[in-house]
Amino acid sequence: MAVGGAFMVSDQHTANLAQQKGALSAAQMKKMLAQQQTFQRQMQHMVAEATRRETKERQARIAAAARTYQEQADRQRAAQEKLAAERAAADRVRETQEAKRAAERQKAAEEKQKEEMQIAAAKEHVLAVERRLWRFRHRYARAQRYNHQCEQEKHSRSIGHDVRISKSKLPAEAFSTRVSKS
Repeated sequence: MAVGGAFMVSDQHTANLAQQKGALSAAQMKKMLAQQQTFQRQMQHMVAEATRRETKERQARIAAAARTYQEQADRQRAAQEKLAAERAAADRVRETQEAKRAAERQKAAEEKQKEEMQIAAAKEHVLAVERRLWRFRHRYARAQRYNHQCEQEKHSRSIGHDVRISKSKLPAEAFSTRVSKS
């Protein structure tokens, strides 16, 4: 039996029909067989065309589904890449800000240390100046006492007393005009 669907009739079946009718001539039989073959060819062509169309439509649906899936995958990948880029940018900003804050803290610590060193140096300088000032005042007071004693000695001599002040009783620093740096 030939493939072609419900309308296909085999050659043997057609011959049986002709014998049953009994009145068909050979020309009528040939004509009927030719019609049957033409009909079979048309049916085969229609079935092949329907199969081809169905296959084409199925392939088109598969391709459309594949495109849709690919588009969705591309959108999802793009969204993930965008999110990753945003996170990376946020991380870079956060790291930059943290580095900036660390640099500011470091700079503030260095400035504080420098200021503390300047304060300590200034205090040391003030102490050194105060020590020199104290020595100067001390020497000045001794020199004043010596001058006062000298004045008393002059006065005593002028009135007739012989009072002498020896330099050995006063330290040598009383006569120095140089200021020590220590």
